[in-house]
Amino acid sequence: MYKIGVILLIFGFNYSNSLYATDQQNEVNRKPFQTEIFEPGVKSLQVGLLNNKQAAPVITLNQDEFVEINFDVLPFAAGWFSYHITHCDADWTPSVLTSAEFLDGFEQADIEDFANSNNSNIKYTNYRLLFPNEDTQFKISGNYVVSIYNENTPEDLALNIRFSVVDPQVDILAKISDKVDSTAQNKAKQQLRFFVEHPNLDIDFPQMNVKASIYMNQRTDNAVENISPSRVKPNEIIFQDSTELLFDAGNEYRKFTFANNKFMGAHIKSTHYVHPYFQIKLFTDYARRDSVYNKITDSNGYYSIFNIDVDDPDTEASYGYIYFNVASDSIPNSEVHLNGMLFNNSLSERSQMIYNTKLACYEKTILLKQGTYDYQYLVKSTLDDSANSSKITPNHLEGSFVDTENEYLILIYYRPNGTRYDQLIGKKVIRR
Repeated sequence: MYKIGVILLIFGFNYSNSLYATDQQNEVNRKPFQTEIFEPGVKSLQVGLLNNKQAAPVITLNQDEFVEINFDVLPFAAGWFSYHITHCDADWTPSVLTSAEFLDGFEQADIEDFANSNNSNIKYTNYRLLFPNEDTQFKISGNYVVSIYNENTPEDLALNIRFSVVDPQVDILAKISDKVDSTAQNKAKQQLRFFVEHPNLDIDFPQMNVKASIYMNQRTDNAVENISPSRVKPNEIIFQDSTELLFDAGNEYRKFTFANNKFMGAHIKSTHYVHPYFQIKLFTDYARRDSVYNKITDSNGYYSIFNIDVDDPDTEASYGYIYFNVASDSIPNSEVHLNGMLFNNSLSERSQMIYNTKLACYEKTILLKQGTYDYQYLVKSTLDDSANSSKITPNHLEGSFVDTENEYLILIYYRPNGTRYDQLIGKKVIRR
């Protein structure tokens, strides 16, 4: 399906820091890596597993499992893209290990699997990258970041992507409970409890040396990272009765489908073509906080690329400008963000919506590839530390209902005394 594409046009990047300077700066400042796109020409980034793009990018060490990274570059790219691998501690800052300690093969290599678009409305190059591969294999567990950049100009960083490698040594028993301390919270919160059983692994000082991270629907804005156990018992480490494990349940994701050049899909109000792009207007969304919970099938924020009329949507699907709007009064001291994997679950200027006073709605137009998309509206307080997850909530526009189906990813890290990196020794996915 993939072949080496013919390079047609010059595509420049303007990211200011070199790859190596970025590594050094992260080391100095202990700034955590995020999955981030720095070059606006990079679109449709999907990070998952081989044959399952809607799965958390966590693979098992020394098993026949692969992280798959797929993205487009508009227009055709110039030259080759290359990658650089960084091993990270549990907090996603670079570890102190040398590449020889965590890799077999090379920490840097070219991306050779790419193809130019065919019969699409605009020109783009689709790239695919698998880990492990012939050039790069992993020796140890932990968090990893792949940084992708133009081969000829390593300072032109295009994107960073996070994924993890687990060496399973423990069992995780987890439960999502509706019962929390207050009646009001019972209707809006989900409480996570989990128990790490390790009968075959001696763990020294688990209260200090074991940490857990939890991700709800792969979101990072409300992620709980590097928390310590609540208590320990022989061969069991307990995480429970913690406010850190209390999540706004939210609501099922909204959805639209743009998968055909001729017919309107789900939740599309109008579509027309203005060369070279399709112009898609969605039906107006409305706040759901005062509505009755309605169970609908969603993909927990993921999206799928497809066009029902083509054989290979990676290279044949077209692009269109999608107009989102949600009716609302202006929410004071707050930002409204469009959230989901369409923005790689990150909140930034790219995801922030603008308030239209005349239409009394928040609105945003973005360029997306044909497919079906989950999305939601999050409200972010600007009063104080807006990085605090308690200041980011779905409650204003989506509501929060305890019956909402959510997916939680639990990762367990262990750093024995005298060692130099955080081992990832357990993974669990649980759904409400």
